[in-house]
Amino acid sequence: MINILLALRERELTGRGCRLDVAMADNLFTFMYWALGNGQAAGAWPRPGGELVTGGSPRYQIYRTEDGRFLAAAPLEQKFWDNFCDAIALAPEWRDDARDAAGTRVAVARCIAARTSAQWRETLAGKDVCCAVVASVEEALADAHFQARGVFARQLAADGRSIAALPVRSTAPSATGPMHWVIRSWAKATHFLTRRSQSSKAIIPYFLTWTAMMLAKMTSKNRLTLPKSITAAVGPTQYFDVEARNGQIVLTPVRIQRGDAVRAKLAELDLQEQDIADAVAWARRADAAKTTRKK
Repeated sequence: MINILLALRERELTGRGCRLDVAMADNLFTFMYWALGNGQAAGAWPRPGGELVTGGSPRYQIYRTEDGRFLAAAPLEQKFWDNFCDAIALAPEWRDDARDAAGTRVAVARCIAARTSAQWRETLAGKDVCCAVVASVEEALADAHFQARGVFARQLAADGRSIAALPVRSTAPSATGPMHWVIRSWAKATHFLTRRSQSSKAIIPYFLTWTAMMLAKMTSKNRLTLPKSITAAVGPTQYFDVEARNGQIVLTPVRIQRGDAVRAKLAELDLQEQDIADAVAWARRADAAKTTRKK
């Protein structure tokens, strides 16, 4: 779908069609951007069960419950981890998982295995712990949230049997509805891409780079880290002028001239100290004369 939208956008901008080469295996690498980045940039290739999001941390695990079902736990941030530890009554000596991650993982597993999935669902309900009992497909279709939104309300029937139709809610998108926002966002993205390449084959790699590298995340301490591809594009700078404009946060690089830079510029213009003193004296005389005329 993404490739088709990109191709349609290119046709709209250039008037040319293109041939799509869609390979399922190739497209899977899109979802591995973190692993590719860590491996190629830092030499830290992911290992089974060895990374933060591949099982190397007790904070990102799937734990078995007493009745043989599973609890998906992802309380990565400290505030969620603290809430999680309180909810499962984890012993204090195991809460600092930085000391012994494997030991903490075993201790958490013991806690989760002591209760059924229903008990954990009730215990964790309403708590900010980033955890959930893994639902079956049947349970997901019957979930109250999806039922209220009518995700599976449309049905396809044949031979007296029916199944839920593909949950796409976009038969007539409004000018301000969610699907209109998605389409408009794709249009902006593809405009960004097609300006940089006249080749339809080059659009896809640029798109992958754009999605992986053009996002910035606000941390819990209200700090924002800009992608290197963005800061490299504007050159070295430490300060930004910040303003809110039409619902967007706009950052404008501010170049602060240091003493060495100012002295270098003065030398380039062949200005001496006496020239500066004369200019200041002239400005002061002009200001004094203006004040006298007002009186």
